[in-house]
Amino acid sequence: MLRQTSMLSILMMVGFAGLSQAVSPIETNFLRSLVGVQSESDSFRELHEGHRDLQTTTRVTSLSTDPDAPQITNLTQWMTQAKTNAILGAKTITQLSLPGVNRAGLNFINNNQTLLKTQLTAMGFNSSDQNQFGRLIQEIYHEVLVGNPQPLPGALRLGARYIDLRVAGDPKNATKLFLSNSHLSSIPLEQCLKEINVFLLENPSEILIVDINHDYNSLGNAGQQASTAAIANYVKLYVNATFILPISKLSAPISSYGGAFFTGFDFNSSFTNAVIKHSVNATAADSPIAVVNNLQTFLSSGYSTYQPTTYDFIKSDPYITSTFTTITSTLRNITGLANQIESCKQKPRGETRDNENKRNKLRENLEKRYSTIRDVLVSDQVVPAFRVGSAQLSNVLFLDMVRRVSAVQNQVRIVSIDDFNVRNSLEIIQLNILRFL
Repeated sequence: MLRQTSMLSILMMVGFAGLSQAVSPIETNFLRSLVGVQSESDSFRELHEGHRDLQTTTRVTSLSTDPDAPQITNLTQWMTQAKTNAILGAKTITQLSLPGVNRAGLNFINNNQTLLKTQLTAMGFNSSDQNQFGRLIQEIYHEVLVGNPQPLPGALRLGARYIDLRVAGDPKNATKLFLSNSHLSSIPLEQCLKEINVFLLENPSEILIVDINHDYNSLGNAGQQASTAAIANYVKLYVNATFILPISKLSAPISSYGGAFFTGFDFNSSFTNAVIKHSVNATAADSPIAVVNNLQTFLSSGYSTYQPTTYDFIKSDPYITSTFTTITSTLRNITGLANQIESCKQKPRGETRDNENKRNKLRENLEKRYSTIRDVLVSDQVVPAFRVGSAQLSNVLFLDMVRRVSAVQNQVRIVSIDDFNVRNSLEIIQLNILRFL
C-alpha cells in the first residue's frame, strides 16, 4: 500500500524547531542519537553549529507513522534499520533509492592564482577589474565551485550512501591526491577514505557506494591527472579489506552484508567495477528548472538511449552545471553592484542636502539588494552560478516532481545532490517506503 504521509507532512505535524532558538539538552541528546554522535567533541559540534537543517529534525521519531513500516529513527544507521523489514531487507542495493552527495567532502578550495587569472581573463575581466575586486571575486568563486559545505563524516551520519569524490594530483607530485573542482583543495583523498573506514567500523551493516574519479573540468584544472594506480593504492591502504565489497554482492539481499562498493576508476580484481549510468550527460543545464525538466524526461522515457546500455545503477543529478557564461554573468552582476555601492559612498563636492538624501537612499536600496543577491527566490539573475543557492531550488523541484510522477518515482535510485542536508536525505530515504511498502 502506498504511504501517503510525506516527510514534510510529518515535520509540519510535529512542528519545526525554530532556527533561531536554542536547542535544549533533551533535544540535543536526541539529535546525537539521530545522527549517531556520542559526544559534543565529535563532529556533531560542526553539524549542530554549522548546519541549519539539523534543528528541524529534533522531534521526528520515524520516517513513517505506519506500524508496518520499519522504524527508521537514526539516519546514521537507516539502512541497518531498514533491513529489519522483510521486504526491504530482501531488496538488492541496486533497487533502493539512495541519498548521495555530489563532490562529497569538498567544503573549501584553494584558488590557484595562475589558473584563476587565466579563467577571469577568458571571462573578460582585465587586470584593473581583478585588482579592484580580487578578494570579492575569490569569495564568489568559492560559492561557484563548492556545492556541499557539509563535511564528509557529517554527510554519512545524515544518511548519504552514495559518495562522489573528485580528485586531482598535486602539481608537484601526481601521486598525492586531493579533492578538486577545477581548483585543488587541501583535503587529501587519504582523509576521506579514513573517514569512510571509521564510519564503517562504527556502522558495519551500512552499505556505501564510493565513486572516485579524476576531476575533469571544462573550466581547466590546477591539479594533475589522478592515476588509476594511485587511487587503487589509496583505497587498499586506508580502507579495511573486509569492507571492500565484491561485485557479486550487488545481486545479494542488503540484509546479508555491509561495506562499500568502490567504483568510478579502472579496477583490478580487488574492486567492484560497478557501472553507473549518470544522468548529467543528458540533463546538464545552468538553470534549476531546466535541469529538473530534463531529469523528468530522462527518467520517464529517455535514459535507455544513453550510454552505457548495461549498468548496475542509474544516477539522478539534480544540480546545475555552471558555464563560463553563467559564471561571468554572476561575477559581473555582483562586482557591478559592489562598484555602484562604493560610488554611492563618495560625497561629491558641493552636493546639496536633497541630493545627499537621494544618494544615501540609493545606497540603502543597493545594499539591500546586495544582501539578498544569493537568495534563490529573490535574485534568479545571478543564482545559476551559485551551487548551494541553485540547489535550494533544484532539490525541491526535483523531489516534488518525483512525488508527483509515479513513472519517475519508480526509476529513482542514486540521487546525487548539492546542498546535501537532513531534509533532502529524509525525503530520498522515504522513497523506499513509498515504493515498496
